[in-house]
Amino acid sequence: MMRNTWALGGGLLIVGSIAVCGQAFAQPFGLMFERDNDVASNELGFNTYATYADILTANATSSTFSNINVNAPFSTTGITWDGSQFIVMFERDNDVTSNELGFNTYATYADILTANATSSTFSNINVNAPFSTTGITWDGSQFIVMFERDNDVTSNELGFNTYATYADILTANATSSTFSNINVNAPFSTTGITWDGSQFIVMFERDNDVTSNELGFNTYATYADILTANATSSTFSNINVNAPFSTTGIYFVGDDQGDQQVPGPTPILLMSPVLAGLVFRRVRSQKGSG
Repeated sequence: MMRNTWALGGGLLIVGSIAVCGQAFAQPFGLMFERDNDVASNELGFNTYATYADILTANATSSTFSNINVNAPFSTTGITWDGSQFIVMFERDNDVTSNELGFNTYATYADILTANATSSTFSNINVNAPFSTTGITWDGSQFIVMFERDNDVTSNELGFNTYATYADILTANATSSTFSNINVNAPFSTTGITWDGSQFIVMFERDNDVTSNELGFNTYATYADILTANATSSTFSNINVNAPFSTTGIYFVGDDQGDQQVPGPTPILLMSPVLAGLVFRRVRSQKGSG
């Protein structure tokens, strides 16, 4: 898997008319972005949104860099809130037989921004080429890890493993491993999945940089609907994605974290509502041999 790198257009994270001075607010929804090239700071960013509708209209509540440094040769490939902690997933860019998939946990959104991890652990999961992880979520009863084939095919392109507990993820003890009927049409790739309490949301990003219809979302009423490709909606977001940044995760935390005010380690210059949205670009992952 090639490293997903992303940057802000003109060095700016554009989120609309929000007065943020060194602070961010954990909101129910969040998007994670990673810079495509490996740098020592401002590598991992987060936008928060009050509602799913706000994601579609690019109406961000906050836009903040994290102090987390994603060491090469790893890239972030997903994030979820499991009711008690955030879990961030990292995958090695090259294919190896061990220590390929890692997880950091964080007690709060503030801890993500300050890089205060409660644990950092490798999983026994071996991500076989030509697949890469592209998302993780907790749906209240199980964890779901999403895998996408690196090359575009017409069937068996998107797979899902389920795990009863986080410990089962670390020990690679899957309860099921299933392909979905979803066909991820080129030039799009999946970049995240979340359960928001009433529906699943799967995020897709266009592999090439365009000025509109770059970030799309499908919703599914149940996990079974994901497997049978029975979407309840399929919608583009107004978020405009500029190279060299890419989305690498979407999460939902609900009201238990939603009103938490936290320090923003790297305040980001904000611009007018007319330019609302984070700009980034993702290149389709290509998993290479070790």
